[in-house]
Amino acid sequence: MMRKFLIVILCLGLITVVRAGDGTLKSDPIAKLFGSHPDIRGVRLSPDGSKLSMLKTHPDGYTIAAVLDLVNPGLTVILLSKKDESDIQWCGWANDKRLLCAVVTQTEWRGNYVGVTRLTAVNADASDAKALLEDQLGDESAFNFSQNQTNIIDWMGDDPDHVLIQTFKGRGSGVGILDVHTGRYDTK
Repeated sequence: MMRKFLIVILCLGLITVVRAGDGTLKSDPIAKLFGSHPDIRGVRLSPDGSKLSMLKTHPDGYTIAAVLDLVNPGLTVILLSKKDESDIQWCGWANDKRLLCAVVTQTEWRGNYVGVTRLTAVNADASDAKALLEDQLGDESAFNFSQNQTNIIDWMGDDPDHVLIQTFKGRGSGVGILDVHTGRYDTK
């Protein structure tokens, strides 16, 4: 009985709207902060501890990936998403100089738009940015389309030039070794 009473009170509290004297809704500043993007997120320390990578949402709505050098202080923008076209989900350090970033976007497949994730590699100084895997995992034809290309299984710390990645193609998935510099994918 008491449990039902508490549930009723909770429901009434959830549907009650506090109104200001002029009929407009009040906004709690804490609620605004809770619903907004964090200023900086996805902070990762490089393997040698000399740099931090991070993501920031620009006030205009696109994501900025940047690297902060802790030895020679300075911030370098390494990658930008395109407002209303793509977003950077995360970036991780493949080695002391190279990062892999997951970009989510849309593509047309069989007459519909579908969300896809793509892997982009870029150096910490913003040089040598390269989309990885796209040419090796098929096109948009039937059962030859890879929707998710960012599922890294092992960052392979003992081999800083490669990562172990799961790929999806057709009706199944596989695992292969990806070269973070050239984008070569091998299923040895």
